[in-house]
Amino acid sequence: MARLHGLACVTDRAGGLLQLGQDLRRLTLADAAEMPTSLLDLVAVQGRPGLRDALDALASDAAPQTLELPLRTPAGLRWCAFEVSAQPALDGGAPILLWQGTDIHRYKQRIAELERLTTAQSRMLDVSQDCIKIISLDGRLLHMNRAGCQALGVAADSGFGMPWLPLLPQDVHRPGARALERVREGHADRFTGRSEVEGGAPEYWDNLLTPMLDEAQQPTAILCISRNITGERLALEAARDSEARLVVAAQVGGLGIWDYNVSEDHFDCDETWCRIMGLPPGQAVSTLEEFRRLIHPDDRERATQVETLAAEMLTGAKQYSTAYRIVRPDGEVRWIRSAARMETRGGAAPRAVGFAVDVTDAMRGEHALRDANRRLRHERDVLSREAQEDALTGVANRRGMDRQLDDLLAGAGGAPVCVGMIDLDDFKAFNDLHGNLEGDRALRQVAQALGDAVRPTDLVARYGGEEFVFVLAGTENPEPFLRRVFERVHALGIAHAGTQAGILTISCGCVVCHDAAPDQVETILAASDAALYEAKRRGRDQYVIVRQELASEG
Repeated sequence: MARLHGLACVTDRAGGLLQLGQDLRRLTLADAAEMPTSLLDLVAVQGRPGLRDALDALASDAAPQTLELPLRTPAGLRWCAFEVSAQPALDGGAPILLWQGTDIHRYKQRIAELERLTTAQSRMLDVSQDCIKIISLDGRLLHMNRAGCQALGVAADSGFGMPWLPLLPQDVHRPGARALERVREGHADRFTGRSEVEGGAPEYWDNLLTPMLDEAQQPTAILCISRNITGERLALEAARDSEARLVVAAQVGGLGIWDYNVSEDHFDCDETWCRIMGLPPGQAVSTLEEFRRLIHPDDRERATQVETLAAEMLTGAKQYSTAYRIVRPDGEVRWIRSAARMETRGGAAPRAVGFAVDVTDAMRGEHALRDANRRLRHERDVLSREAQEDALTGVANRRGMDRQLDDLLAGAGGAPVCVGMIDLDDFKAFNDLHGNLEGDRALRQVAQALGDAVRPTDLVARYGGEEFVFVLAGTENPEPFLRRVFERVHALGIAHAGTQAGILTISCGCVVCHDAAPDQVETILAASDAALYEAKRRGRDQYVIVRQELASEG
């Protein structure tokens, strides 16, 4: 039986070990002399049920499978992904199973870390008393913190997916739908809503909706932070007839009350408002210009357009709400949410009465959540790339090759495709003479030479051990490319006393085919391997090119 390379082994249909690859032996057994009788002995306890299920499935279905297993090693548990395929026995006996593995331990560690971070973020959101929701563009609830579940009467383990607006009273649907439409267009919006849970009193909410944008600045989902303003709402309604009652309610709710006479340009503000703005008691602003000086320069015009706001309120919208930043006298920047009601008299708006509340923590939480989601997307992209990249050489690994090769063949559109297999000549002897570290260095150098010779649209992958695969799309004649590769490898001048040339050389088998399809990958690779064998038979340090017409399958 041929020597196995990489994290590989051969078993019978019951999992009995017939042959153990050098790398897999080194990983799991270290210097142990005896090989276990069963693959189950190499697998950690938590992975054995899955292995038994896979063996049972392979007994009735010979289709290849992919299986992730935790291996027992002297250094502890280590995860590997195995491609399992049934192979005919060389002696004509019962079929055997070939297990070809890839080390995915780092990938599994990163996934576990991401899950830990996601759990921590969910716990952080659950601490907030604000209702924080992620809503899809079509209005379905994707995620909601504990406060939101309690407010809407939704079980925290429901899995979500239900439409959001039908959970609210009917009269809230229209403003909610308008806000969703605005956010789908890429604009932040807000509206005041109400929730009613059976057996409980109605609660009022200030809903701030913000689009969650992708790299192209297009909305992908909606972040909604709903602040319970039941106290504020009731306080404002009670204050219509009694300003004294309004002050009491505001003090209880921590609201800063202000009263602005539009025609006289005069502010009256209470002590809570001064405290929110960072002003000493008794030093409140008295004019619009003095108020403007407290507002962040970027928000100043929007927050103090009194004439515009008055005109809008006179048309029917007698209430308004806005958020802006202030710069306190000590330099601290805070976020303020302000709401007001305009009093009209004789078609004019001489007076506005409102409140201000500090919402800095909620705004920072919104920004932190957006940044965290961006980091999570980046981490997932990195993990996906690492899972398809050979850790030693930096080129694609077997998994990455399978995915990219399918894409290249599917997009060929009848154009010629060259698929080649390269093997380092007498590499076992090189390792025996120079050691594994030098062997790894040689593999990296050859991979670099091969990568430097291909185009960005081509593919280079480590097939296993000392074998590489390359794919040249739209290439009828690969000979100029092969000459460049062989010249680059010769130019490396890697000393190898075990070869006739005295340096490390390569052999290559290359297949040129037309009308190749993804379902013919195994046929093409087998033809490349046969051409490589012929190059070896002719004496090594050379390439063999064959042309093959492929019949369509299926």
